[in-house]
Amino acid sequence: MIRLSKNLKKSIPDIHIRTTLIVGFPGETEEDYEELIDFVEHERFARLGVFLLIHRKKILRQEMENQIDEEIKEQRLDGIMRRQLDISLELNREKNRQHIGGSCRGRRRCWQLYRKNQI
Repeated sequence: MIRLSKNLKKSIPDIHIRTTLIVGFPGETEEDYEELIDFVEHERFARLGVFLLIHRKKILRQEMENQIDEEIKEQRLDGIMRRQLDISLELNREKNRQHIGGSCRGRRRCWQLYRKNQI
């Protein structure tokens, strides 16, 4: 994933990559979670969704050993989303400094749009 992302960003500098993650898989360790946080920080996704692994009836995951406590799952989800919030804010500030030219069709005037740092 990292190599693919690097190649995409090199080829398309303004690309916006988004992904979805699941936390709380049975056997997930604190080290696994920290590695996931590092991955999120390294990749700096434009959009990120994080979900808790939940149990449904008749699904093998329920029978797997080393189930993760629901409170720990929630803490991990919250930690990743807090970090992503910081990343999203940084990315938005970077975009706000860019000049974007444009016009409005069907209007009397055309104008250039400037994104200013308002965050």
